[in-house]
Amino acid sequence: MTINTIEDPALPWPGDAAASAGKRFVAIGVAAENTGHVDLKALNVRLHTWDGKEYSPKNLDQIGASDGSFLKSISVGAAAKGTLGFELPANQAVEWLRFRSDPSGIEIFFRADQ
Repeated sequence: MTINTIEDPALPWPGDAAASAGKRFVAIGVAAENTGHVDLKALNVRLHTWDGKEYSPKNLDQIGASDGSFLKSISVGAAAKGTLGFELPANQAVEWLRFRSDPSGIEIFFRADQ
């Protein structure tokens, strides 16, 4: 798993809707490659903020980001890339981003302070 880009805040394209009142968009460009021996049936993603809350990615067309469906099935030897979209409270900082694979159960954390 590689994080290629982080936009925080991610600004909507001209003419598109902004984040809800009191919130902001975050866009994280990622690439995943399955170097294992079994197909990944799901790669679950959660973004965790310093207040202890977790957020799932959402389809946010206005920033060109998705809910992570491109990570749901990666065959052995295959790769996937795209942009994950999140809508977070404007006043909350990101603590970490977690990727959890199925069926292996492996978790990969990317901490914001590292």
